[in-house]
Amino acid sequence: MNDSLSPRLLSLLSLIETALGDGVPSGAVIRSADYRSGVARMTFAGSAGGIVLQNYQLADGQLCVRVVMRHADSARSAETIETAIYPKSGPFDWSAEAKRIAQTWLDRAAQIDAPAMVSA
Repeated sequence: MNDSLSPRLLSLLSLIETALGDGVPSGAVIRSADYRSGVARMTFAGSAGGIVLQNYQLADGQLCVRVVMRHADSARSAETIETAIYPKSGPFDWSAEAKRIAQTWLDRAAQIDAPAMVSA
């Protein structure tokens, strides 16, 4: 595992939380990181779900951050959305990636909160 990305995980979670803005589920947000295993997580209070980041190095040496978003849905079991970030060499826009992740979270949360369409 390449440790050069591990310290960025908690920073990336902070950027995601900022990008979520008012879309953060009400209650406490708990952030934690395990730098040894390259995992960081943000858990929302009230069983609203959470976001997990995991960094690792691909076989070709490229770094990757795996993003797992888990939404709690009272009508169904929890739903998971996965995506990945592949930081390019040189300057990389972590804020833009955080905004993309936050928007994905907010879009899915809006779908869950929207009333189900009833066909007549």
